[in-house]
Amino acid sequence: RKLNSFYGFNTNDNTNHIFGFVQVFENYNNPDDKLFVFLKTNIDGEFQEKLQQLLEKSSTNPFLSLYPPNTEYKDFNFHCELGNILFHRELLKEALIEYRISLKFERNNAHALFGIANVYDKKENYDKAIKYYLKTKDIEQNHPMVHRKLGDAYYYMGQHDKALEEYSTVIDIANDSLITGYSHFSIGIIHEERKKYNKAISQYKQALKMRPNYDFAHYKLGTIYLKKGNSPKAISFFKQAAILRPNSFLYLEQLALAYSKNGDLDKAIWAYKMALKINSHDIRTLLNLGFMYSQQGDVKHALATYKKALEINPVNAEVYYYIGLAYVSHDLPLEEALNFYIKTITINPRHVSARNQIGLIYYILKDYKKAIKEFHLCLSYEPGFVLGYKNLGLLYKEVKKFGSSIDYYSKAIDLGDSDFECYFNRGLCHYLKEEWHSASEDFRMALKLRPEQKNIHELLNLAEQKKLIQSEKTSN
Repeated sequence: RKLNSFYGFNTNDNTNHIFGFVQVFENYNNPDDKLFVFLKTNIDGEFQEKLQQLLEKSSTNPFLSLYPPNTEYKDFNFHCELGNILFHRELLKEALIEYRISLKFERNNAHALFGIANVYDKKENYDKAIKYYLKTKDIEQNHPMVHRKLGDAYYYMGQHDKALEEYSTVIDIANDSLITGYSHFSIGIIHEERKKYNKAISQYKQALKMRPNYDFAHYKLGTIYLKKGNSPKAISFFKQAAILRPNSFLYLEQLALAYSKNGDLDKAIWAYKMALKINSHDIRTLLNLGFMYSQQGDVKHALATYKKALEINPVNAEVYYYIGLAYVSHDLPLEEALNFYIKTITINPRHVSARNQIGLIYYILKDYKKAIKEFHLCLSYEPGFVLGYKNLGLLYKEVKKFGSSIDYYSKAIDLGDSDFECYFNRGLCHYLKEEWHSASEDFRMALKLRPEQKNIHELLNLAEQKKLIQSEKTSN
């Protein structure tokens, strides 16, 4: 189709005009096939005056053609303003045509250049958007909105240093609290992504000075304080965000998480319930709510909540995993917990945490062969799974394969899990293999971690005595 436009108005009486324009889409293959679209708009300012002057000749025809199709009215402001109307109507191709017509009549037309940049920005063609924002900036160097939009485009292109420069320029030249607050916020986003949290906090707080009701700035401050482990501060910012936008599922969910991190389980449950009023089908929130009930010891409500999640999605592996956790945590039959974990891995064979739980249940039931198989499968899916190495160390110790046990505990330690259990159990394996020097070293490390354990003192003394005897025999 080709596009023509003509301009006019409709009227209810001689004094009340509603201005607008009609677009005519003509089918090249069938000239009689035309689609007429009337776009109505209320227009103020100079553009309205120009249209009024052009329409003074008209009668009360519903639509009046002001000039023949494909004729360009030679007024750059007219086409620029028309481009703005089309842009806000999401008619980007047509808007681009009008802005380019405007540039034909006024080459250094900053408004048209800015409009073209906005079109490419909307299309996410940021290279071209930046090109035209820069042309606009050459004409209007101190226009805050140009710097702001240029900063956004640089940000989306991953050129964060240039984005910071543009946002900082906005702060220097703008007198408008809205655009200045936005720029502080945008600088905060970049600092947060670079993990410069203190700088991000400073910028978000600056944004709130300019715009105290900026709910997303409150939310972002909450997320940073939560990352820093400061749950009370996170709660205060999430609460304020939720007050400013009470229907935000995101804010309520994060508030619930902050309450749970702070140990306020009742408040966490309340916040998760409020979030579910907004989105009752969110599986993750239902799981979190069920887990809060479970943490409170309320297994009945926990299982009821998980059941709701299963009604929404009966093949969600994570739901079965959480039900299994509830059974294990509240001393319900292990065989039933095992069935739920098996359902988890039936749906998702690579669910390492479920396989680890299955292995532990087999260990408790003394089915060591099956337990070892599950822990090896854990490591095949996730080679860095430290618990898998520790649990294999424990299993091989039980079946008296002390060398294998030592190897797996050593791997867990190499991966950074330098806890009491690793050193103590590895030390026992060395002791049982009569490797007195290695046993002594491990018992010393275990003693540093838990100096109150009396049996470690005894074992360490025995290992030292055995080491001394062995050394004397060797020297003799």
